[in-house]
Amino acid sequence: MWKLLQALIVFGVLCANIYWEWTPNGLLAGILGILAAYILTILPLQIFDLARAFKRKLVSRFGQQQLR
Repeated sequence: MWKLLQALIVFGVLCANIYWEWTPNGLLAGILGILAAYILTILPLQIFDLARAFKRKLVSRFGQQQLR
């Protein structure tokens, strides 16, 4: 599923580059698309991992019963 999202982001950046002509060459647009896809898919995963680690730390400190 993440690969499909990444492909759609890269495709979107490339189409936007064709329409608005951000860069004069396609290689730079491809690199920007890959970078945007990486950033936009790694952010939700990192936020989820941080939330899970925070919850584990709370459970280890206060116990499962006090969190409910």
